[in-house]
Amino acid sequence: MNKKLFLYLLSLKGVFISSCDYFDHRIEIINLSNYNIVLETYSDSVVDTNENNLTEYYYANIIEVGQKTNLTQSGTNGWPFYIRRSKNQMLNICVFNFDSLKKYQTINFLVKHKIYKQYSFSEREMVKRNWVIEFH
Repeated sequence: MNKKLFLYLLSLKGVFISSCDYFDHRIEIINLSNYNIVLETYSDSVVDTNENNLTEYYYANIIEVGQKTNLTQSGTNGWPFYIRRSKNQMLNICVFNFDSLKKYQTINFLVKHKIYKQYSFSEREMVKRNWVIEFH
């Protein structure tokens, strides 16, 4: 292969690789409570049990006491776009006590019996918070 063709193909590879990294990790969650939590975001203030009963997912995504983690949304402006397209134009988050999930084995049970805390934040609130949410 000639050198010009090789360099051209190499430059295309760089374009494809750099164009695949479009994720928004700006939301930082800090668990300041005295128990481990799992959480879910919703596009409505009403929690939909049909979209979220993947217990294994929650077991793999525990936020331990004192731990920080970032939430990821696709797109370079994924979180602002997610908030704008939600039904109430808010970031809706449900926080579940991980011990309750272990006890009842399903998020749907926790939702049905309202064993969770729910929070809603506007985009403006999130900007003021510098996209950081502390759960107590």
